Amino acid sequence: MADESVVIAQLEEAARFLFASDMGVPASKREEAEICFNQLRSIPRPYSLCQCILGSNCSSYVKFQATVTMKEAFMREWTQIQPEERHIMLKQLFDFVVANDSSLSDYVQKQIFVLISIVLKRGALEDNGGIVLKSYIHNICQSLCNLLNVEIGCCFLLTLLSEFSSSEGSSSIGLSLDSHFRCKRCIEESGGLLLVITAAMQALASFVNKLEFSKENNISLLVSLNLEILSWDFSSSTLHGIKSVTSFMSNVPLKPPPSFNDILLDPAIVHVFLKLFNNFSGGSDIVVSVCQCLSQLASLSGAIFSSKDIGRSYAINFVKTLISSLMQNLHLSDKALYGITCVFRRFLSNFCHLLFVILTEETLLALSKVLVHLFEISSQRSATIEMSHEDSSMLEESYCFILEGIYRLIEPPTGNFAGYLKESLLTLVTVYLRNKLNHPRGLRQYCTGFCTTLDFTDDDREIYYDELSYLGFISRHILTDFLSMLLDLFNQCYSKCTELIAVLSSSESNTAAVYEIEALFEDIHWLLLIAAFTLTDVVEGEECVIPKQIQSHSFEHQTNDLFTLEQLVYNTDHSNTSSVDPVVSLIVCLCQWCVIEKDMIDKGLKDFVSPQVSESATWSLFTVCNTYLLSSRKYEKMSDILSRMIVSDTDESRWLLFFILDKVLFNTSVWMSEEKLCICSMKLLTKLCQSSPLRSTYLCNSEKMCSFMKACASGQHCLAMCSPSVQREIFKGLVSCASGDKNAEFLNELLGLLYSQFEGLMASFDSQSLNEQKHLLMLLESINGVIVASHNSIVNVVFPFILPILSTCVQIMDRVCDFQDLYQAILKLFCHVSENFLLFLNDVSVSQLYDICSTLVSVYAKIIVGKYCKKMSDDMDYDDLTFFIETLSHLTTKDYIDFSQSDTNDVSIHVDVVLKGLCAILPAVHVNEDLLKYPDICKKFYELLHYIALNTPSH
Repeated sequence: MADESVVIAQLEEAARFLFASDMGVPASKREEAEICFNQLRSIPRPYSLCQCILGSNCSSYVKFQATVTMKEAFMREWTQIQPEERHIMLKQLFDFVVANDSSLSDYVQKQIFVLISIVLKRGALEDNGGIVLKSYIHNICQSLCNLLNVEIGCCFLLTLLSEFSSSEGSSSIGLSLDSHFRCKRCIEESGGLLLVITAAMQALASFVNKLEFSKENNISLLVSLNLEILSWDFSSSTLHGIKSVTSFMSNVPLKPPPSFNDILLDPAIVHVFLKLFNNFSGGSDIVVSVCQCLSQLASLSGAIFSSKDIGRSYAINFVKTLISSLMQNLHLSDKALYGITCVFRRFLSNFCHLLFVILTEETLLALSKVLVHLFEISSQRSATIEMSHEDSSMLEESYCFILEGIYRLIEPPTGNFAGYLKESLLTLVTVYLRNKLNHPRGLRQYCTGFCTTLDFTDDDREIYYDELSYLGFISRHILTDFLSMLLDLFNQCYSKCTELIAVLSSSESNTAAVYEIEALFEDIHWLLLIAAFTLTDVVEGEECVIPKQIQSHSFEHQTNDLFTLEQLVYNTDHSNTSSVDPVVSLIVCLCQWCVIEKDMIDKGLKDFVSPQVSESATWSLFTVCNTYLLSSRKYEKMSDILSRMIVSDTDESRWLLFFILDKVLFNTSVWMSEEKLCICSMKLLTKLCQSSPLRSTYLCNSEKMCSFMKACASGQHCLAMCSPSVQREIFKGLVSCASGDKNAEFLNELLGLLYSQFEGLMASFDSQSLNEQKHLLMLLESINGVIVASHNSIVNVVFPFILPILSTCVQIMDRVCDFQDLYQAILKLFCHVSENFLLFLNDVSVSQLYDICSTLVSVYAKIIVGKYCKKMSDDMDYDDLTFFIETLSHLTTKDYIDFSQSDTNDVSIHVDVVLKGLCAILPAVHVNEDLLKYPDICKKFYELLHYIALNTPSH
């Protein structure tokens, strides 16, 4: 390869072969072409040749390979090249790009910029104080400030910053992570970053001030360049040890050093971006980057605010400029709307501690007016798009961000402006309801087309948890008006529903009534969820407490006691309850849907009732009652009627408890084919009992509950043929109900009946009978439910009932090992017993459990050899092995935690069992190495090995 023109010709020919179709080029020619390019990369000091290739008329691919060759040679021969030589070549490369901008392919230009950037980055490790790097950046920025070669300058600086930043865009050139961060600090501390943002802002301001908005490409690049620096993860803002983690997080807060004061604290910078926002808010993609820049400016914090006054001044200027700009332009595209709501959310979250100081009444009212208007636009568009079955997630996020922003304003102690914002809050919740409900109660037009399952998702309470939580919090600050509005909507819906039931009960089919009741059910679904989130703080894992606003409102609106709770629930005149505490009235509305639903089914209209609405009603009623009903907490402020009817232990509160029980029994009998609804009902019953011993005691003494328990435990209830998951939840609910000191009789009868059913099946069990297999599976899942729900106070009561079942299951394992569901259910049973019972069992019971587990290991060791000591197929289920290893792991927990108050703890017994189990699975792991490719099995297996190594090193 001596002559350059010959080399270029060879490379051109090789490129032609590489890009030719497979049919037209032999494989040998393609291999020769690859060898040709590999030879180019292996040439020592190829710089002159590569520069000659770049200057020739060869193809872009050959020029790209020449650039890559230079990059690799620079890194390989770094110590052999003098700094002056490097600088000359870099200047020549950049000048080449400027001179050939119009003819150079984008990807070749990009690769040349990457080459220059990594050479500068590698040189930064030897550049004391970053003088050379800063000088190079200064030259580029100077031309940028003069609006010369704007496109090339922006592209290069974006590439340079990407190489130096903590993003995934930097090239892998063999530098350690520590070296990379040294380079990053070099560009920060040398002032290179400050030069770039100063030049980029000046150039952008020039375009904006001259109103040269037609040069969209240049403006887009300048905005992207500014965004790159505004999104920079400054070294001074993070701990060195966690940079590698935080740097890859999106939306890193802007925390620059004080040297950025002059540029970032200048009020003009926000004006520039807002002018761009107003100009491109009609739909241009530039508006997305502009909003990201504004969002980063809204997150500004740290050392740049050397005093509180500076921070306050910046925040005041930012919010006033933002409000003023939006007042002039409220006709926004969806992208602009989403972007600007993100800006408000970031600002209100970042400066929430200053809201009291920076927001005057005038500014606050102007801010609330803008936020409410944006909310109205986004929610209305979202409703329109959703009705046409298109994706409305971006707009839904937009109005959720606004709800979060309003929440920040009224959340104590950072904000407490609810008094000033009453009108705005009322408008906001009115708009929300209007855009969630169908005509005539709202603006939505229900899409016709009857189906028994409505067109809305049955997981709305989870999908829309954030917005419903914010709405509930906001509505509690305007309770008088909101409760009146909500009660009026409920009354309208229930009155209309009564009319439609009468129409549908007639013999004549009425399509219009069918469509109308579908739309009505969708409205009721949303009203039920909104009511629950208003009356409670729905937070998982925290103690249920009636919100203070609800308490105060109830106390301040004391009313005459003219009705009993039962009269209110069964009142057919939905408007004649004006003398009732509105909080009680809203809880009554949740109950009244249950009455309406039962009435429809009794009249043969089940096909028109939605199980999704029934689930929403069940969840809402249980959530509210779990907080209010028979509460053990003492509340100072509360109306007498709310206390007597629901909170205190009275005849009426007990009536409501039994009403809820009726709803559960109704769901499990009428909706038994709706697995999710049945599971939801039983889970909520479990939660209701677990959080109040008083409630569980009353339920255990109920004749209906006892009858339900006996039917389920003896296998005579219609639910006996439901899915295993339903069976598990039923018995979790029953045991939770029985987990009190006064409920021993209920529990013993439950366990006795369940064991009798199991014993009767095992007496003549035919492992080949599908019906008996299914029956056994249902029983095992029922027993699993008992085990999981057993509180520590009843573990030693339940275990004697469980032990003979475990023994019987071990005896039949080899007979059912070919039936995967049964086989896994048995192993799951042992897993749950060892997990939930072991820590609370006395010495005798512990010894019995270890003995039965030892027998299980012996049986499983024989089964596992045939199953896993062969090549695994892709569809093979290995859950049984997971349950087995988990069981062994749980057997070791007694070493670390023991709640049984036992004086002795013979470690050798369970160590022998665990070691025996480990030896049982080692052959399978040895023969079939694919097993350890499954993360669950691998993790649990090595945790078990770790335990054995620590506790039995001699083994």
